[in-house]
Amino acid sequence: MGYGFLRTFEIVIYQANVLLFDEYRVVKAGGEYHLEGYRRIVLLLLHNYLEIILWLACTYTVLAADFDHKWQSGAGTVFGGIYSSFITMTTFGDFDLLPKNATGAFVLLFHASVGLFMTLLSLARFISLIPAPKTRDAIERKQLEQPKP
Repeated sequence: MGYGFLRTFEIVIYQANVLLFDEYRVVKAGGEYHLEGYRRIVLLLLHNYLEIILWLACTYTVLAADFDHKWQSGAGTVFGGIYSSFITMTTFGDFDLLPKNATGAFVLLFHASVGLFMTLLSLARFISLIPAPKTRDAIERKQLEQPKP
């Protein structure tokens, strides 16, 4: 369980580093920033997203007694842990779990925060892949045609 939290923390730090600082470091060093491939970056991001869901599913399975489950028949099972983890990772507000103590509240808060960050990161990655639309506005066309420093 501890390794799962450490791995989840490592994924969040790595993804933040790639999104926010890789381009800055390359440009500052005088290089030209480019990705190895869009498919690769999207697949790695989705892999990390699913890995977080599975690591925290293990946590929910082990700490089943620290939560009240809305879905009682799944409490403490592997499938119940995966279900609860997926719901917590993708839902903001109405979780499947209610913490009974401070440990449960910490796990739920940590998971919801990571879920929000990874969802925003995924959206940012996918939106950056959308090609810029062409414009009819003359001023905007001039701005787009100007060489970047």
